[in-house]
Amino acid sequence: MKPAIVPGNSSESYLIQRIISEDKFERMPPADKEPITPEEIRLLRMWIDQGANWPEKEDTAVADQSFQGDHWAFQPVERPKVPILHDAADKAWARNPIDNFIIARLDKKGLSPSEKADRSTLIRRWSQTLLGLPPSPEDVQQFVADQSPDAYEQLVDRLLASPHYGERWGQHWLDIVRFAETSGFEVNTPRPNAWHYRDYVIQAFNKDTPYNQFILEQLAGDTVGADVATGFLVAGPKDLVGSPDIRLTLAQRMDELHDMINTTGMTFMGLTTGCARCHDHKFDPISQRDYYAMQAVFSGVKHGDRVLSSPQYKENQKKAKETKEKRNKVKNQLSKFEPLAFTGKTLVIDDQLPETEASNLKKEKPSRTDTTILMEIGGTAGYTSGKKRGESNDTGGLGRLPNIGKKYTWWKAAHADVFTWNPGLSGYYQIWLSWGCGLSGRSNTTKALHAMDAEYHLDLDGDLATQDDRRLITIINQQKLADGTDAPTELVGASGSKNLWSGLYAAGIHELNRNSRIILRGGSSDAPVAADIMVFQQAADSLTLQESSPQLRPAVQTWQNSERFKPIEAKFVRFTILGTNGGEPCIDELEIYTEGSDSSNVALASTGAKATAS
Repeated sequence: MKPAIVPGNSSESYLIQRIISEDKFERMPPADKEPITPEEIRLLRMWIDQGANWPEKEDTAVADQSFQGDHWAFQPVERPKVPILHDAADKAWARNPIDNFIIARLDKKGLSPSEKADRSTLIRRWSQTLLGLPPSPEDVQQFVADQSPDAYEQLVDRLLASPHYGERWGQHWLDIVRFAETSGFEVNTPRPNAWHYRDYVIQAFNKDTPYNQFILEQLAGDTVGADVATGFLVAGPKDLVGSPDIRLTLAQRMDELHDMINTTGMTFMGLTTGCARCHDHKFDPISQRDYYAMQAVFSGVKHGDRVLSSPQYKENQKKAKETKEKRNKVKNQLSKFEPLAFTGKTLVIDDQLPETEASNLKKEKPSRTDTTILMEIGGTAGYTSGKKRGESNDTGGLGRLPNIGKKYTWWKAAHADVFTWNPGLSGYYQIWLSWGCGLSGRSNTTKALHAMDAEYHLDLDGDLATQDDRRLITIINQQKLADGTDAPTELVGASGSKNLWSGLYAAGIHELNRNSRIILRGGSSDAPVAADIMVFQQAADSLTLQESSPQLRPAVQTWQNSERFKPIEAKFVRFTILGTNGGEPCIDELEIYTEGSDSSNVALASTGAKATAS
């Protein structure tokens, strides 16, 4: 830090440099203050050039002098004299020395004490104050009916003995020490082990830990067997965003230490220390020298997790190991029932059009080739919000997939072709259909809105003008779900309407060529027919049906994704990313296990595996 004054050299003195600076942000005094006159600047320069002697010839190291603040908080602790009460009513009201101070101040202000509260009010106040919870009706009745002379004391003792007492009052302490279970800043990631310090604070309040011990354990708990209490030092925010710039890294570290210093000052002394980070303050008792002396104390403290070797630690570790072994054994047994990943071709075609086409709801030449609109669209509809069967966030169940449709398209056209799916596939494929079940409730009876005989046809050559290669695949009652059942009445209700996803209906195995189309055709009435997701999955032949539902890959998850497939000899394994949700494609770890009970990971570098990217 530059010295403000260099005796004998005014040009090198930071004070003069700031006063004469041409930069309005550097120049002192600030622009909104009265400027120093040229004559005053001349006198300052002359005084510095002559040695900058103080008239009183006092030492300039004021930071080393004892602080002489007159604020009450900086005065020595003294036991005050207990006010003497003269009024008989005041004497009768006061039950302890603290009451003497209260009644004396009330008298000074010309006020009288509040009326004595009844018992139901007392228990409510005490319970809310000590536990943060209202008393139960039974507790209120019991206290009101208790005629014992120490009923009040028993109530307070019982509330203080409650574990909720530490939870209620520990929260105040946790607020002061800026406790959080996430790291803060822009990433704000969870701290899975932060709860240990939280529970320590709660237990300390419940055990009535002496305050001096409470302080010692939080500042130096690792020296007295209370390691978990040192969570106080790192309970605040932590900037997890790294930088290759060493200056930014150093600045982040200084901010971490400042957080520890400032929190310690505010928590235990009621003083902020932010000013002393840069300079001595004319009012604060903490000098810059004191600040950096405190920083030296905390310089070895860093954010992070470490093992706390409690008396139960080894026993807990042993139990955890045994539990993990049992869990892995069960997982291995269950994995035998996990179906092998389907390695054949799978194609999913959604009926939904680009937004511009869907909003126009007009017959247009579509911009996509895997579907064709043959008639003017009647409309589109989303599925009813919720997690029950057929609703928008239906998570699936035994033998059925979650809702992968989200929306459907509908037409009103009796005995007319309205829409086609164009898979562009060649060979045998098992086909699954889905549709929207449009339902409405009327006076406790359910009226289905959609067609009962929607037709699905396969046109082998894709030319709709020719009929000899066209055959009916299936007729679907779109008032029902894919398994042929009615929608549960609780999903429809007595009034209003519900749009439910049918689920996937297995329409058999069919031989396709590149030009083949699946056609949706209106039924015998003008009741709406609906189109949604259609799934094509490669089949070995025309007879071997697969599962009742297609074997689709699960959605990618950030923490782990696994697939089982038939063992195969291989020298290379290629991991291909075909698409992302907008971010850059990436992979963290890839594990590949061998066949058998003694399966091992052969993707480890230690086994000779090499990772390359293209």
